[in-house]
Amino acid sequence: FDTVPQQLMYQCSGVFIDVRLEPRAASNSMVLTGQVVDSRKAGGALSAIPVFLFGKRDTLSETATNQHGEFHFSFQAERHLRLLFEMQDTSLLVVLPDAGIGTA
Repeated sequence: FDTVPQQLMYQCSGVFIDVRLEPRAASNSMVLTGQVVDSRKAGGALSAIPVFLFGKRDTLSETATNQHGEFHFSFQAERHLRLLFEMQDTSLLVVLPDAGIGTA
């Protein structure tokens, strides 16, 4: 599959989610890093937000944002990826593009 990283930006109201999806060379694994920022809040970064990575069938991994609103996943490449962010007032579901991801 393609080894070119993808940089993506999502926005919902004042919440911005910056995501970098990067295939690892010579393997079938990927790294996904990102940051969640709320432009309506002082400082902006949303810390301790639960983040779930879903594949086609189930949850692949879960984590929480750090004090800078950052999160990180490392996983086997597959299509139909989604990220779920559980914030205090709402939840956001982000569907990631399949371009450049293996055929799994």
